[in-house]
Amino acid sequence: MAAVTVDEILSQIGGYGKYQILMLQLVGFIEFGISSFNVMIITFIAGEPTWECVSNSTVCNITGMVDTTSDDYNARCDMPRSEWKFSDTFTSTVTEFELVCDKSILQNVSSSLFWLGWLIGNLVFGHIADKIGRRKAILLGVFATSVISWVIVWPRYLSVYIICRILTGVSCAGASMTSFVLLVEYSGVKHRSWAGTNIWYFGSACFMFLSLLAYLIREWRYLMLYGACVSVPVVISTWFLPESCRYLLVNKRHDEAVHQLTKVAKWNGKPMPKVELEVPKEIVAEKSDVRDLFYDKNVAKITIASWISWFCCALVYYAVSYGAIYLGGNIYLNFFLVSLATVPSTFTAIICMNKFGRRKSLVAGMFISAVASIISVSIPIDRSNTGYTVGRIIMAMACKYAILVSFNTVYILSSELFPTSVRSIGLGTSSACARIGSFLALYVVWLIRIHALLPYTIVVVLCVITGLICFRFLPETLNKPTPESMEAVLEMKPVEAAEQEISLETKKNAVE
Repeated sequence: MAAVTVDEILSQIGGYGKYQILMLQLVGFIEFGISSFNVMIITFIAGEPTWECVSNSTVCNITGMVDTTSDDYNARCDMPRSEWKFSDTFTSTVTEFELVCDKSILQNVSSSLFWLGWLIGNLVFGHIADKIGRRKAILLGVFATSVISWVIVWPRYLSVYIICRILTGVSCAGASMTSFVLLVEYSGVKHRSWAGTNIWYFGSACFMFLSLLAYLIREWRYLMLYGACVSVPVVISTWFLPESCRYLLVNKRHDEAVHQLTKVAKWNGKPMPKVELEVPKEIVAEKSDVRDLFYDKNVAKITIASWISWFCCALVYYAVSYGAIYLGGNIYLNFFLVSLATVPSTFTAIICMNKFGRRKSLVAGMFISAVASIISVSIPIDRSNTGYTVGRIIMAMACKYAILVSFNTVYILSSELFPTSVRSIGLGTSSACARIGSFLALYVVWLIRIHALLPYTIVVVLCVITGLICFRFLPETLNKPTPESMEAVLEMKPVEAAEQEISLETKKNAVE
């Protein structure tokens, strides 16, 4: 009986059929109700509303409402608290815990610690998923998020709120990252970009729905209560996810892996071929260890380039997202429009990845983001000029559109770079670097209080540098089999190494 790989089996029983579409719905529900909601809810529950003088104040003589980019933003810090008030637009942790003036930085500290939790979750759940299985790791992450979502609605102390947000970050990371890995591992070689990228549509839908929800529900605790209610059906739906056939095979559970693939074939209406699943000797011998990501010089370059690209994509993506409410105009409409840009970018990423390759798509998205940011920086700051405000919103949409093309691409590219034995660790560490970027994004947005164009200047520099690194060191993985061992990764040499070999071969032929 012939021995074949999982990729070869999927090409016969359906690499993206009814079974994978059903999995996409289940994983997408996790993204919509758990991950994306908790990621972007920070924009509103930690947002800072405008402030204004109280009626008949003898100390405060500022007319109108003052926002974060106004010249009078810090004027209230020299006034008695009784002389000014928050505008009656929405409540948040800022209004409840008085995070203004000397305490304003606590807005970002309390919000960014969520990403610290996410970073920890990536590292911890990467190992958990490789040890106990993808499905159990996802169930653990989703259930923990649901429990914490109910707890966070009630605390009246900032410290309790912060602890809950950190724990939410840990559990969300486990649910999000591991479910993505599971979805990709059930997809065929030619369908990984579709399967892995389509999940972003659920995130985009959540972001746009969130802008409407925040517009209708102005009390931040009620917004969190909505998230707690939605988490319950997500827990129930997660129970129906299967275990990864690749994980089962790597862990010498051959019969269970065959059983799972037989279910895939049945759902997709294809006959299950009578073949033996190939278990490479390298897989059996390998131990999943972060040191394998630095197996040799070429693998180390791939790992570091992956980490840097994830860091850049996350920082730019979330800086633009969180900064949407500071562009001027209606904050809910701004957030909706910037989120809307993610819908076509997801489809664009799929087309570009399949037509031009992963590496070129990743780099192009970063350079376009840099160009959009340069244009945004060049637009004068004048709140009274609607045209300038519209221009900044359009450039923010363009920047988020392009960086999400890169973000979609790096998800797929990284999942195709690391072998099965350390794929979760590889993605986990890469995503951990992204979480550092997400953590810093909130502080980049906070710099708007120093100068409104400073955040976009940082985006330009970061995108250009990262694009050059990725173009030079990352290999192309388009239509290449998923590496099942470290030996297979060694064959995917970085671009510079491949070019050197071609050059040496050319010179050798010329001499001969």
